[in-house]
Amino acid sequence: ELVKYYGSKEEYSSVADLINYMSTKHLVPLDPKVYVIRYDEIFYSQVSEKYATKIQKANIIGTAVVIYDSPKIITKMNK
Repeated sequence: ELVKYYGSKEEYSSVADLINYMSTKHLVPLDPKVYVIRYDEIFYSQVSEKYATKIQKANIIGTAVVIYDSPKIITKMNK
């Protein structure tokens, strides 16, 4: 549904990769799109208030969707 709204999506192997990309300056302004990250175990293990601040400062142009299928991880991420 989000791809219908934005018109495109891009996949990343980790949340850190997306944050690094969004934290750099770009000569051509980015168009909003959906960014999909699947099963990023490192992100799950590093979730904290400090990491949340880093994500907010990254100024993600669009929507990031991080997908997990483990009930344990989903429970932690919901907290």
